[in-house]
Amino acid sequence: MFSAKDIDSSRIYYLKAINLSKQFDDEFYLAFSLANYGISLSYYAEYQAALDTLKLAYVLSQKTDSTYLSIYALTQIGTVYKEMGLFDSAFIYYNVAEKDYEAQFLNNKDTVMRNLGVAAILFTDVGLMFHNIGYYEEALKYFDKALNLGIALDDKRRVAGSYINIGNVFTQEKYKNHAKALDYYRKGQKICEEINHKRYLGNVFGNYVNIFVEMDQLDSANYYYKKAKTILDALDTKVSLAILASSYSDVLMKEGKSKEQLEQLLYGYQISKEYNLNKMTAEFSKKLSNYYNSHKQYANAQIYLNEYVNLQDSLFDSNLNDRLMQIRISSLQEKKQNEIQLINAEKEILAAQKRTSYIINLSLSLGSLILMLAAFFLYKTNKKKTEYSTELEAKNEELDLLIRSLSESRMELEKTNKAKDKFFSIIAHDLKNPLSTFITVTDFLKDDYKDMPDEEKVSFIEDMNHSAKSLYSLLENLLYWSRSQMGVIDFHPMDLDINYLVRQSKDVLFLQAQNKNISINLELSELRPVAADANMLMTVVRNLMSNAIKFTPLAGKIEVKTGYFEKYVYIRVKDSGVGIPQEKMKELFEPSKFESNPGTANEKGTGLGLVLCNEFVQKHNGRIEVESQVMEGSIFTVLIPIGS
Repeated sequence: MFSAKDIDSSRIYYLKAINLSKQFDDEFYLAFSLANYGISLSYYAEYQAALDTLKLAYVLSQKTDSTYLSIYALTQIGTVYKEMGLFDSAFIYYNVAEKDYEAQFLNNKDTVMRNLGVAAILFTDVGLMFHNIGYYEEALKYFDKALNLGIALDDKRRVAGSYINIGNVFTQEKYKNHAKALDYYRKGQKICEEINHKRYLGNVFGNYVNIFVEMDQLDSANYYYKKAKTILDALDTKVSLAILASSYSDVLMKEGKSKEQLEQLLYGYQISKEYNLNKMTAEFSKKLSNYYNSHKQYANAQIYLNEYVNLQDSLFDSNLNDRLMQIRISSLQEKKQNEIQLINAEKEILAAQKRTSYIINLSLSLGSLILMLAAFFLYKTNKKKTEYSTELEAKNEELDLLIRSLSESRMELEKTNKAKDKFFSIIAHDLKNPLSTFITVTDFLKDDYKDMPDEEKVSFIEDMNHSAKSLYSLLENLLYWSRSQMGVIDFHPMDLDINYLVRQSKDVLFLQAQNKNISINLELSELRPVAADANMLMTVVRNLMSNAIKFTPLAGKIEVKTGYFEKYVYIRVKDSGVGIPQEKMKELFEPSKFESNPGTANEKGTGLGLVLCNEFVQKHNGRIEVESQVMEGSIFTVLIPIGS
């Protein structure tokens, strides 16, 4: 099996194994060797090459009809995606591998040990994925499965690793339980000492340091630090040493040993930078900034503060995607259920077609039999055929309706799933910046408020205020749209003064326009009240005017007109902005096509505004018309029936 201790040697041997398997035309060992070689590529972060190799191994495993190889390749593909942070893709491959295991090996008395071994690898990796995204209940479930298989296989290394993984869950904030964590770590430690597994043992001792420093048992923390350091130094595992340095710096801080604390922080920081470990680098940067700030070395504190803030953007996107993974998994499961329903519907159609065919054959057989017996029954037979024919026509019409309904359901499902995927993308990316800024700023205010100069506090508070307003605006559209999709927005038309809504919208957006020195001119005709929903129509007008401001350059102009056109009252918003390319015009109101584009002053949005506007206007039996020329501006016209 693959050896993480000597990666280069392992790769050479797997390449040799690949060549030998080709020479002897042995597809099983060729697939197995390719899978292991793919794993070795992932250790060098050559992820695309690893995926290509592992997927080739999976294709070959299908030819060999080996479920063991199939599960092994699928598991490793999922693990590469996990290492890349693409947890939704990892989930898909892990899920297929688990289904194969359940179908072929679970409750199968003839299952050989190696099949259980590959399942143990699968469950461990799935557990680690769920642990990474903070889905600890699922992580515990899979670690427990891996533990039970390890016990059944008498695989002590696997059992020890499972105990340690379970212990790690109980150190997390949501599940924090020092007693349980220590219990599982000690079980793992006992086995590691028995089989002399140094790497696991060093990590267990390092975990003890974390727990005992949190419990303020500094003597125990120091004791286990020395034991962990001795082992990890001998193994020369730099990343584990950096993690240990972070834990031990907390011990030294509590003991008031500031010089030694700084040495540990700088040591860990250098390792994390050397190995491009952004999350760890951010942690050390923050600790170093706090250290220098507490020692009034503000220049150094600012250097590490800047690095921490810069790293937070990339880390926040990753962390948010992790949290969204629970939603994505639910969506994938829902999508799978919908697909199952469609498949069942297709099966019903096939069954109905078989029944129809049976009726036809039966009718013809009866007819032939009757003709052979006597001409006397000819009239009755023809009459019976007519009845069968009528019945068949009715069934065929029923089938046609079912097929059309199925086709419409499939298209609607595809449309809904595309919209969901886009919705997740918006949450993950367009909400990132204001949330990231807000979290970063509040972190520093929480940690360093007393030592900050007043002007820095004011600056931070202004940043928070700006982020909160941006976040509120984005969430408002997101929540409106999600409520619209669930059908929980009530439609309450009443007699409304359209001109009043336009003036109100201008007042609400006054500061947004003033910040860009944009003038908004109103040209309002005298209008009779129109039956419309106040909240919906206000949302439409405000979104269209806000968009006009967003995409109009500094010192631009916006004109808003109202009036009558045939059987409609209209609201027309004209801007002198950047315009819309022709190829984008047809996709403006498509839920699966919407996208967020930055404004002329880099304003952020969700891309949902126009989709909402269109849906709300359609509820009034109206429509939105768009005219636009690139670099000349756009005109959006809302048409509401006078009698709506």
